Amino acid sequence: MVTLWPSKQVVRRFTASSGQSIVEVLIAVAVVAVVLTTVAAGLTYSVKTTSEARYRAFATNYAQDAIEVFRRERATLGWELFRDNIEAGTTCLNTLPATTDAFVNLTPAACTVGVPMLGMDFRREVVVTFLSPDEIQVEAVVSWTDGNRSPEISVVQQFRAY
Repeated sequence: MVTLWPSKQVVRRFTASSGQSIVEVLIAVAVVAVVLTTVAAGLTYSVKTTSEARYRAFATNYAQDAIEVFRRERATLGWELFRDNIEAGTTCLNTLPATTDAFVNLTPAACTVGVPMLGMDFRREVVVTFLSPDEIQVEAVVSWTDGNRSPEISVVQQFRAY
């Protein structure tokens, strides 16, 4: 006679070992969960750090562009006209002056809005300080808002009479 049901011994063996395999599965699931959580945290930190480095690199180049305009105008105007045509103080340079006339007509004013780039609003200001009649310091400061933080990059150049 053929039976369709397993014997009592087989049922007892399966029932006795099933509790142990559930514990093993739970431990394996817990280990996998810990590993995946650690990997996810590492990836999140990596993406955040990469984005921050990209913003800092962009801000450094953005500040350097402003310094290059001052270098260009120093070479174009010569020392005396350069010194006489710039004012001390903070000037918003979100848009760079394309001509010498536009450069000469810059007026000190802080930036009230930023320029949207890379998903952030970047503000570029230049602080001009007269250190002596023969020396001017130009500091280009680029700032942006990243969540709760307001990081900034600063590039400083000193110009001297020669």
